[in-house]
Amino acid sequence: MTVADQNTETPPRRSHLVAGLLRELRRFHGETPNGEHHGRFTVLGDVLLQDALRERATDVHLDPQADGVRVRFRIDGRLHEATALGRDHGIHLIRHFKAISNLDPTNVMRLADARITYPLDGHAVDLRLACAPTVTGEKLSIRLLDRGRVEQRLDQLGLDDEHHEQIQRWLAGTSGMFLVAGPTGSGKTTTAYALLHELKGQERSVVTIEDPVEYQVPGICQMQVDHHKSLSFAEALRGVLRLDPDYVLVGEIRDAATAAAAADASAAGRVLMSTLHSPDAVGAITTLRNLGVPDEGICSAVRMIVAQRLVRRLCPLCRRQEAPGDTDAQWL
Repeated sequence: MTVADQNTETPPRRSHLVAGLLRELRRFHGETPNGEHHGRFTVLGDVLLQDALRERATDVHLDPQADGVRVRFRIDGRLHEATALGRDHGIHLIRHFKAISNLDPTNVMRLADARITYPLDGHAVDLRLACAPTVTGEKLSIRLLDRGRVEQRLDQLGLDDEHHEQIQRWLAGTSGMFLVAGPTGSGKTTTAYALLHELKGQERSVVTIEDPVEYQVPGICQMQVDHHKSLSFAEALRGVLRLDPDYVLVGEIRDAATAAAAADASAAGRVLMSTLHSPDAVGAITTLRNLGVPDEGICSAVRMIVAQRLVRRLCPLCRRQEAPGDTDAQWL
């Protein structure tokens, strides 16, 4: 087999991931989709989201191909091939999701994104949608922000006893910066929200600054950054400090202005939590330096850094014990 052959190899299809969608499609077998079938695509869209939530998918990808639309789920950080829809059904399903999120379903030549809270099976699911034109058609990705995923406590995150005790001691403190470091998709937001759930029942004022507010937490005051109105992380943080908060969560430290404002707030006696893109705990210090925070500012502000990764759980029914392969052994 040549290198080119290997690159074009089709990944295995896992049709069971979209069992509900395929069942509904069989009901409409032979029908050509048109404008009179709006109700049908409402059902298909709901069933697709139900399938995704059942399989614990964080994202749904609808990818245009020359002869149809691929449906893929991201589960535990990996994209899984679920099924392929006919071109007409795929296009109408993409248009349906754009319509319910107040995006123009007929304009396929521009980048667009939206966020909606969608009722599904009696509870609300937050969806973030992004679409983009490609040479084979319009691509749509849907991030499913299931609130149940972030209603976890610290003792459910896989921390060992020593680390859990360290964080609890920090929570009992009255000042300093708590940073959660890791690459994109490593669960930083989940850890940050676990801290919020630890704090919300206490007699403390907790305020968050996020872009966007991904999950609404009862009992917490949450503020959303609005760059169109010049409300940046740094500006919002300066304003929030006048609200007499006990704890402040800044969704992410992205730039020098936010880093400086966060360090100043922590050094001034506030308890501040935030996330940072960094490969490890030591790298978080380097990132703060690169953002212009002086060493003395880091020393006086930062109290704890948690560096984390996601670890996939093995299925208790189908897992089996075997020796690691050469690639795994080399990585270890």
